[in-house]
Amino acid sequence: MNISPSFEPLRKLFRDDANRIRQLLEVFERITNQDLERLDVAYAHQDWSALGRLAHKLRSGCHQLGEIDAAERLAAIERATSFATGAEVLPMEFALARQELDRVMARVRDYLLKKSGETI
Repeated sequence: MNISPSFEPLRKLFRDDANRIRQLLEVFERITNQDLERLDVAYAHQDWSALGRLAHKLRSGCHQLGEIDAAERLAAIERATSFATGAEVLPMEFALARQELDRVMARVRDYLLKKSGETI
């Protein structure tokens, strides 16, 4: 199975152990789906404190997977929620981060849907 280049840190960490990578991605998918729901609710309710905390948590997970673009978008949300003037850019940053997070989740799902017997 070809692993996404963005999952390279996992391949190195787990020394090409496809089962361990799969297990971690399954946990990531489950928890991140829950966090994305919370992120959307926080944004809809303009709960900037919760939005910043969730962006920070999601950013950490994305970094661990090697999903740097998503991590950078989430960092922009963190910055925007930290400063009063950040509210002006928050709608754009939120939209960009959600798009990138959707792409991350699609890559995770694609990986998990592959046959488990294939090698990385």
